[in-house]
Amino acid sequence: MIYRIKQISENQFIPQCGILLEWIFGCMKGLDKDSSYTWSNLDYQKQYCIVNSLEEAKEIIKKDKLKRNPHKCQKGYPKYHKP
Repeated sequence: MIYRIKQISENQFIPQCGILLEWIFGCMKGLDKDSSYTWSNLDYQKQYCIVNSLEEAKEIIKKDKLKRNPHKCQKGYPKYHKP
């Protein structure tokens, strides 16, 4: 999964995610700021995904990464020990 933040005006940012082909063709999906839903349509991205700061957009991406890969938040586990 590839993540990016699209800035559309002075104080408007859209956190986006997608696979490599979506990134190449510029068709990234917007991450909804209030849920885990993603929006493909740019009009819906503007309605549901815009946040007012770069930091807020980074936080949404961070939460999405943890939601998609929960095992990564438990670094180093499981561990196996010899008896």
